[in-house]
Amino acid sequence: MSENYSNSSKVLASLSYASWGIVGFILLILRKTEDHFLRFHVYQSLFLGIIFVLLKLASAELLSLLGVLLFFSKTLQTNFMLISGWFLQILNLAQIGLLLYCVITLWRNKYTWIKWISNQVYKMI
Repeated sequence: MSENYSNSSKVLASLSYASWGIVGFILLILRKTEDHFLRFHVYQSLFLGIIFVLLKLASAELLSLLGVLLFFSKTLQTNFMLISGWFLQILNLAQIGLLLYCVITLWRNKYTWIKWISNQVYKMI
Protein backbone atom coordinates (compact mmCIF):
# COMPACT_ATOMS: atom_id res chain seq x y z
CA MET A 1 0.00 0.00 0.00
CA SER A 2 1.49 3.31 -1.01
CA GLU A 3 1.28 6.48 1.00
CA ASN A 4 -0.34 9.66 -0.22
CA TYR A 5 2.27 12.35 -0.51
CA SER A 6 1.42 16.04 -0.65
CA ASN A 7 0.65 17.63 -3.98
CA SER A 8 3.23 20.34 -3.30
CA SER A 9 5.94 17.67 -2.98
CA LYS A 10 4.77 16.09 -6.22
CA VAL A 11 4.74 19.44 -8.05
CA LEU A 12 8.22 20.35 -6.80
CA ALA A 13 9.57 16.91 -7.71
CA SER A 14 7.96 17.16 -11.16
CA LEU A 15 9.53 20.57 -11.71
CA SER A 16 12.86 19.17 -10.60
CA TYR A 17 12.65 16.36 -13.17
CA ALA A 18 11.46 18.75 -15.89
CA SER A 19 14.46 21.02 -15.29
CA TRP A 20 16.84 18.05 -15.00
CA GLY A 21 17.58 18.91 -11.38
CA ILE A 22 17.96 22.69 -11.48
CA VAL A 23 14.80 23.32 -9.44
CA GLY A 24 15.87 20.53 -7.09
CA PHE A 25 19.29 22.13 -6.65
CA ILE A 26 17.61 25.40 -5.69
CA LEU A 27 15.40 23.52 -3.22
CA LEU A 28 18.48 21.92 -1.66
CA ILE A 29 20.16 25.31 -1.31
CA LEU A 30 17.02 26.77 0.30
CA ARG A 31 16.68 23.62 2.46
CA LYS A 32 13.07 23.02 1.42
CA THR A 33 13.51 19.26 1.13
CA GLU A 34 12.64 17.85 4.56
CA ASP A 35 10.19 15.37 3.02
CA HIS A 36 11.95 12.04 2.25
CA PHE A 37 9.81 11.47 -0.87
CA LEU A 38 10.69 14.91 -2.28
CA ARG A 39 14.36 14.57 -1.32
CA PHE A 40 14.62 11.21 -3.11
CA HIS A 41 13.15 12.61 -6.32
CA VAL A 42 15.23 15.81 -6.11
CA TYR A 43 18.47 13.88 -5.77
CA GLN A 44 17.46 11.46 -8.52
CA SER A 45 16.59 14.32 -10.89
CA LEU A 46 19.97 15.93 -10.18
CA PHE A 47 21.73 12.63 -10.79
CA LEU A 48 19.84 12.06 -14.05
CA GLY A 49 20.48 15.63 -15.17
CA ILE A 50 24.22 15.27 -14.65
CA ILE A 51 24.29 11.91 -16.41
CA PHE A 52 22.39 13.19 -19.44
CA VAL A 53 24.48 16.36 -19.73
CA LEU A 54 27.68 14.30 -19.63
CA LEU A 55 26.23 11.78 -22.08
CA LYS A 56 25.24 14.52 -24.52
CA LEU A 57 28.64 16.21 -24.28
CA ALA A 58 30.50 12.94 -24.74
CA SER A 59 28.35 11.84 -27.67
CA ALA A 60 28.67 15.24 -29.36
CA GLU A 61 32.45 15.15 -29.01
CA LEU A 62 32.66 11.57 -30.25
CA LEU A 63 30.38 12.25 -33.20
CA SER A 64 32.34 15.35 -34.20
CA LEU A 65 35.62 13.43 -33.96
CA LEU A 66 34.25 10.65 -36.15
CA GLY A 67 32.93 13.25 -38.58
CA VAL A 68 36.41 14.74 -38.89
CA LEU A 69 37.91 11.30 -39.49
CA LEU A 70 35.41 10.70 -42.30
CA PHE A 71 36.23 14.07 -43.91
CA PHE A 72 37.86 12.56 -46.97
CA SER A 73 34.95 10.39 -48.04
CA LYS A 74 31.90 12.44 -48.96
CA THR A 75 29.61 9.39 -49.13
CA LEU A 76 30.66 8.09 -45.71
CA GLN A 77 30.40 11.56 -44.24
CA THR A 78 26.85 12.04 -45.55
CA ASN A 79 25.74 8.65 -44.23
CA PHE A 80 27.46 9.30 -40.92
CA MET A 81 25.71 12.65 -40.51
CA LEU A 82 22.37 10.97 -41.15
CA ILE A 83 23.07 8.21 -38.63
CA SER A 84 24.42 10.61 -36.01
CA GLY A 85 21.29 12.75 -36.36
CA TRP A 86 19.16 9.67 -35.73
CA PHE A 87 21.30 8.76 -32.74
CA LEU A 88 20.88 12.20 -31.18
CA GLN A 89 17.12 12.07 -31.77
CA ILE A 90 16.92 8.66 -30.10
CA LEU A 91 18.92 10.03 -27.16
CA ASN A 92 16.48 12.95 -26.86
CA LEU A 93 13.49 10.60 -26.99
CA ALA A 94 15.07 8.42 -24.30
CA GLN A 95 15.47 11.48 -22.08
CA ILE A 96 11.85 12.50 -22.58
CA GLY A 97 10.67 8.93 -21.98
CA LEU A 98 12.66 8.69 -18.76
CA LEU A 99 11.33 12.07 -17.63
CA LEU A 100 7.75 10.95 -18.26
CA TYR A 101 8.35 7.66 -16.47
CA CYS A 102 9.72 9.48 -13.41
CA VAL A 103 6.92 12.04 -13.26
CA ILE A 104 4.12 9.51 -13.82
CA THR A 105 5.56 7.23 -11.15
CA LEU A 106 5.86 9.99 -8.56
CA TRP A 107 2.28 11.15 -9.20
CA ARG A 108 1.21 7.56 -8.47
CA ASN A 109 2.74 8.04 -4.96
CA LYS A 110 5.67 5.74 -5.72
CA TYR A 111 9.40 6.07 -5.70
CA THR A 112 10.74 5.91 -9.25
CA TRP A 113 13.15 3.01 -9.39
CA ILE A 114 15.91 3.05 -11.99
CA LYS A 115 18.20 0.12 -11.22
CA TRP A 116 21.68 1.52 -10.53
CA ILE A 117 20.79 5.21 -10.24
CA SER A 118 18.09 4.80 -7.60
CA ASN A 119 20.37 2.58 -5.50
CA GLN A 120 22.99 5.34 -5.45
CA VAL A 121 20.41 8.03 -4.66
CA TYR A 122 18.91 5.97 -1.86
CA LYS A 123 22.37 5.63 -0.29
CA MET A 124 22.87 9.40 -0.50
CA ILE A 125 19.70 10.31 1.34
